[in-house]
Order: sequence, then C-alpha cells, then structure tokens
Amino acid sequence: MARELSNQELDDLLGAFALDAVDGDEREQVEEYLRRSPRARAAVAEYRETAALLAHTGTEVPPTLWERIEGSVAEETPPPDATTTAAVVPLGPRRAGRLRRVAAAAAAAVAVIVVGALLVKVVQQEDRIDNLAREANRGSLLAAADAASRDPNADEVRLAATDGSVMARVVYLPDGNGFLTESNLRRLSPELTYQLWARVGPPESAGVVSAGVLGPDPGVSAFRVRGPVQEFLITEEQAPGVAATVNPAVVRGPVA
Repeated sequence: MARELSNQELDDLLGAFALDAVDGDEREQVEEYLRRSPRARAAVAEYRETAALLAHTGTEVPPTLWERIEGSVAEETPPPDATTTAAVVPLGPRRAGRLRRVAAAAAAAVAVIVVGALLVKVVQQEDRIDNLAREANRGSLLAAADAASRDPNADEVRLAATDGSVMARVVYLPDGNGFLTESNLRRLSPELTYQLWARVGPPESAGVVSAGVLGPDPGVSAFRVRGPVQEFLITEEQAPGVAATVNPAVVRGPVA
C-alpha cells in the first residue's frame, strides 16, 4: 500500500487531478481529500474552468514543450548513488505516459495561475483607465461649467420650488450650451430620473422641450437648447426619461 500523502502533496496534485492525470492510490487519496476540504474542491473547480477557457482560445502548444518539461524533470532527478551497482532501468511506456500527463497537468496548473494573474491585472488596469477617463471627463465638465459661470454673456437662472425648499442653478450661454451647476434635489430611486426642460420660443407661444435627462441624483450636467429660452424647469419622470411631460415641475425659474 502506498504511503499516505501530506496535505501539501495533495494540494500539489490538484492541478493534475483536474485534468484527470492522477490515478491509482494517489487518485483515491485526492478524492478523499476533496470530500473533506471545500477549499480543495474550489481549487479543482477553478483549474477545470480555466483549463476549459484555455482550451477554447485556439492557442497551439509549442512542439518542444513536452521535451522541455520532461528534460526539466530529468534534470531535477538526483543521480544514482555511486556505490550502487544495480543497473539503471529505463522508464516503461506506462510510467513515461504518466510522466507526460503529470507534466501536462503541471504546465496547465502554471498556465492557470499565470493567466489568472494576468486577467486580474488586466481587469484592474481597465478599472484604473475607466476611472481616469471618468475623472478626466468630470474635470473637463467642471472646468467648462466654471468657465460658463464666469462668462459675462451667460444667463444665470435660479430654479426653485414654490415653497423655496428645493433649488437649482442653471447657466445658459448665447450659443445654446448650458449647465446645471448645482442643486439640492433629493436622490430618487433607480427607476426614476430628473429631467430638465426649457420653455422655448416667443413668450406668447413658447413650447416646452426636453433639455436633457439628469439621472436620479444630478450633479453638474451639460445640455444644449436652441433659444430663445423663456424658462427652465425640472420634473421627476420614469427612467430613462420621456419625450413630453405631464408632471408638475419640482423646480422652475425664468430666464431674465
């Protein structure tokens, strides 16, 4: 009967087990280890999932890979004792095939670890790039809104509720560009959104048009409306916004 493997040795066999490259008593010990170790089961599942992913990448294995692996294994095998007179017995076909399977499993396990680490790094890098892009866009938007606020030709429009409890501020430029620069609008639930409207046209026949959807928790926002604008107002609507509103204004304010 083979000796009992340590937990470390069993852990080392998980990658090979995932690729069905462990047999005999070792396989039985690994299976028993898996029955009592949720961590080991999770590791095998991860090896198999990633191996399946690698199998569908279309990447071909270099023809010299197995020779290099087996050569590396052979180099690590200690030389026979110089005092031993017994002849060296070559590996039989079954053992050589098993060595190849174990080497393949070891290579796959290394690939799983490397690919996993690379995927984590790629995801982290993409997150950082996305965050930088969002910050850059936000910085550009804030800079543009600040420049509009300091433009002497801009109209500054104060929007307010009838009781004065809710307020917002819009800056509107002669070229039709504008910004919602601040507000104390309460955060809405995700299925709702604030929407900005402009009353456009001559005072006697002005019509209300959408100037933009602001989201459930508006920050600084940009919009564009062809004038002349008589009034701005903000309503609560069902996301993702509507083409025409029948809802009362949360805040509103005339353009001077």
